[in-house]
Amino acid sequence: MAQNIQERDGRFQLRIKHKLLDRPYFSTFDTEAEAEEYRDTLKSYLKRGMVPRGIQPDAPATQDPLVVEVVRSYEKLGPVTPFDAEMLSATMGDFLGVRVSSITAEWVDAFVKNLKMVANNSPGTIRKKVGVYGRIFDWHIRRTTARGAQKPSNPFRHLPNGYSTYTRDEAKHLDAEAKKAVTMGKPVKVKKAKRDQSRVRRLGPDEEVRVRTALRGERLPGAVWIRPPNPDLSMLFELIVDSGLRLREAYTLRVDYLQLDRGFTKVDGTKGRGGEVKPRIVPLKPALVDKLRAYAKGKNDILFPYWDGTEECKKKATRALVQAFRRLFAHAKVHDFKEHDLRHEACCRWFELRGKDGHWLYSDVEICKIMGWTDYSMVLRYASIRGEDLAARMAA
Repeated sequence: MAQNIQERDGRFQLRIKHKLLDRPYFSTFDTEAEAEEYRDTLKSYLKRGMVPRGIQPDAPATQDPLVVEVVRSYEKLGPVTPFDAEMLSATMGDFLGVRVSSITAEWVDAFVKNLKMVANNSPGTIRKKVGVYGRIFDWHIRRTTARGAQKPSNPFRHLPNGYSTYTRDEAKHLDAEAKKAVTMGKPVKVKKAKRDQSRVRRLGPDEEVRVRTALRGERLPGAVWIRPPNPDLSMLFELIVDSGLRLREAYTLRVDYLQLDRGFTKVDGTKGRGGEVKPRIVPLKPALVDKLRAYAKGKNDILFPYWDGTEECKKKATRALVQAFRRLFAHAKVHDFKEHDLRHEACCRWFELRGKDGHWLYSDVEICKIMGWTDYSMVLRYASIRGEDLAARMAA
């Protein structure tokens, strides 16, 4: 493959000559960095024997737009969530210079393989990235297909079941590459085949005692140092584990959302369609109401001190609190436990909650409303009922 980049009139022209191309390919970019980035991307596809039809000089650009152009139009007109934007940002490099006509089943297969072998993404992340482009191409096809005409297929929608799972050959190849890197002493990040992980971690009674002890600033058995008391993090812990609020929903709670005399709080849900706020009402247990009443006394606006009320502060606050909980659980020797596991724990507690008559207090549908779900499958994902609790019920 022959290639060079030349500066012409303040812009940078890329020339690529390859045996798979019918003729030399030329393209002009505003900066040298853009030209180099596109050159490297194209080289990776040509190396795999793939020739994007969109790079041919005679491609009808008006009828066959670049994928990047379609994505930009979707971002302006479509329902782009912050998470979708993050997935697009992480993958747009693979689509530089590629036109819609080039996105075939073979191209998508190679894209998925690249997510595994190069990006080394988990199966869940691969499905999310593929899902974003599946939605974008559905949107593009609906907009560009004439009324009554046959809609073209969407290659992102025809992947086989289990496409995101690493195959045995892929796992062996990654293992071999890792061993080779170790043997050669290369300081590289070792890649390995990743699997779907289902979180079923519950917070044990003894573990909860240790966490609360640490939050109060008391010495834990065997600990060489004492954490200073942290009433703010303590209240946040109590709120999440006893209500099931998401972390961002909890730390952005406002004092006037609390309806403590009526036993509930309003919540600005963070999982609305298109990134919109999805308000809901969450009941509060009596013990939690008492703690919130004492904590909120004298506060007028935002309940917790972690957020300043601006959109820009949310990412910083989230990262800081995730780290704070990680350090807390490590100190309390609650191993393999994450902040989001508190939401799983809260969901299970809602399911286990009984009324004075001994019957379940809330139905599955009502718990979906409390947790902010519209998909019932989330119940099966979050409800990690302990086997010993089920056995104890028969013995009672």
